[in-house]
Amino acid sequence: MSCLSCGRVFPIRDGVPRLYLGAIADHRDFMERHHIPLPSREQIEEDLSEARDKKRTRQSFSREWHQFEYRTDKTFDWDIEERKSLFFGRDGVGEGFPSGQGPA
Repeated sequence: MSCLSCGRVFPIRDGVPRLYLGAIADHRDFMERHHIPLPSREQIEEDLSEARDKKRTRQSFSREWHQFEYRTDKTFDWDIEERKSLFFGRDGVGEGFPSGQGPA
């Protein structure tokens, strides 16, 4: 499978397209078996470098999704008073975070 926009080729293994940067490096045997020319060494190295950067981002978001409970920990729909109470406590003088959590 190839991208019409960037020209990258993505292998298909067991019927599943491997649509990620660095897939060529991981599935070189697929490329050789199907007589698909490998991209330049520079392109492969560039893809692997970009894939490493994206892996760090993916790991960070993954940690967040496992650490926080969406229904109880989200704050984006709170009004200003609810947000202030998180940091300053309900009475406005502190103690907004449970013991051992939040800013020291």
